[in-house]
Amino acid sequence: MNDIEIAQAVSTILSKFTKATPDEAPATSEAARVDGLDEIVAKALAQHSSVRDASAISQVAKVANASTGAFDTMDEAISAAVLAQVQYRHCSMQDRASFINGIRDVFLQEDVLCALSRMAVEETGMGNYEDKLIKNRVAALKTPGIEDLTTSAVSGDGGLTLIEYSAFGVIGSITPTT
Repeated sequence: MNDIEIAQAVSTILSKFTKATPDEAPATSEAARVDGLDEIVAKALAQHSSVRDASAISQVAKVANASTGAFDTMDEAISAAVLAQVQYRHCSMQDRASFINGIRDVFLQEDVLCALSRMAVEETGMGNYEDKLIKNRVAALKTPGIEDLTTSAVSGDGGLTLIEYSAFGVIGSITPTT
């Protein structure tokens, strides 16, 4: 998928799983989707009470490359992800489940699944298309979501232990291609 197709997939998920008003709806033209990306992100950050710091909002303009919808370096991508994670950590578990299900829904669409699998083979020159279809479908279906973020308590003579799993930040990685 190219940057425009990724932006469209993100817009589809956001429009389906968030409460956007009509004037906040994603732009319809491909150029408008990409050109207004930094403005959309800054507006979203400003609307959330957890990020009122103007310096954090202005960082978005420094990090995002609105002309391509991508980042020039891994460090810039991680910086943008850190800003997004600040917002994500304040989402309810129901919102998080909705986001994850939306991402799964998009990536399980046959045309998206086929395109990703084809591109993986073409870009890396490794593997074969049929196996990539299976691998990508299994990844979309079986990658854990919020179900791994369980809370448990153990009590005994020595006291009470509470175990609560949660997201802790951003991890930048390069996915293996084999």
